[in-house]
Amino acid sequence: MVAEQGGFNPDYVREMIRSARLQRRIGALGMHTYRDISQEEYAEFMKVAQRGLDAGVRLWMSEYGDLDQTGEEEWYVAWASTSRLLGALEAGFNGALVWDAFDNYHDHDEAWTIYGLLRSGLRMFTPKKRYFAARQVYRYVRPGFQRLAVSLDSPDLKMLGFASPERTQVTLVGYNASPVTVYVNARLTGFDASLTSGKVGYYRTTEHENCVKVEERAVSTANYPYAGIDVQIPAYSMFTLSNVL
Repeated sequence: MVAEQGGFNPDYVREMIRSARLQRRIGALGMHTYRDISQEEYAEFMKVAQRGLDAGVRLWMSEYGDLDQTGEEEWYVAWASTSRLLGALEAGFNGALVWDAFDNYHDHDEAWTIYGLLRSGLRMFTPKKRYFAARQVYRYVRPGFQRLAVSLDSPDLKMLGFASPERTQVTLVGYNASPVTVYVNARLTGFDASLTSGKVGYYRTTEHENCVKVEERAVSTANYPYAGIDVQIPAYSMFTLSNVL
């Protein structure tokens, strides 16, 4: 896996995938990010990486998160980290690994660090807000799920769709970045009747909620033209709609 670089740009990847000696040795292109990456930066990177992707190379965000060490901005860290994860998946990355698993001593920093999803304590670990935010994605987007095309009409709403190859399981995940409640009516097309006649769980993380199951909602209703999954997404909240149990 190359180039595993901390600075997100295509400089090293461009040269590596040009190398005839490396072409059959690269299994994945791995990048890191601890900052927000613009759509333009992602587009530039994807244009360079396309040569490797055409050859069957995978694309992984092998480290992502936030480098805050104050311990006073946990909700911000949870929000920023998960929005960066969704940004990478939306750009075309096949998978991602959050950094770090738990608070620990970092040799390269020569210091105790608090990057972890779990707070290290005496004989116990406690999940942080960033753990529950990550859970909104990792718990309900299962290995092997495929990206779905999603059409939105709100600039403040981010939502990505995923489904199992046989289209029996579906997960919609995203966030409302506006200061007001957003009303969502998500209509699914191309799915079997066994799914569209069922229900999905509505899970939510806010500054005061930790991936709670708010309710279950019908996938389809008779409320034409709003005949899809009908939910209210509060201001500044992350949400998941899924039939994954």
